[in-house]
Amino acid sequence: MVNICVYYEAECVYYEAECVYYEAECVYYEAEWIYYEAECVYYEAECVYYEAEWIYYEAECVYYEAECVYFEAEWIYYEAECVYYEAECVYYEAEWIYYEAECVYYEAECVYYEAECVYYEAEWIYYEAPCELSEQE
Repeated sequence: MVNICVYYEAECVYYEAECVYYEAECVYYEAEWIYYEAECVYYEAECVYYEAEWIYYEAECVYYEAECVYFEAEWIYYEAECVYYEAECVYYEAEWIYYEAECVYYEAECVYYEAECVYYEAEWIYYEAPCELSEQE
C-alpha cells in the first residue's frame, strides 16, 4: 500500500488545508487484476480572521474511487480523479473582500506494462504487482 499525503498551507491569518490520500490497493488473484481503488480525501480548510470578526469556512470532503478491472486480457475501465479546492482569502483594511475557491483536479491513468501498474499523475509513481499479462488493451 502506498500512502501519499499532500499538504497545502497558506496564511490569511490562519489557513490550513489537507489533502490526504489513502487506500491505494492493487489487488490481484491468479494473474488477474481485480480492482484498483484510490481515495482522495480533502478536509477542513479553515480561515480565521481575528481583528473585528471571526470567520471560517470548511471545505467538503470529496473523494473518487478509481477501479482498474482486468478480466480475460481486457481492460474494462480505468479512471481516477483527485478533486480538491484551493481557497484564497483576501482582505484589505480590516474587511473581507472575497474568498475564492478553485477546483483543481488530476487524472490518474492506470497503465499496464510488464506486470506493472504505473500512475503518472496525481502524485502516484507506481504500484507493482506480480501480474503476468500479455498486452495493454
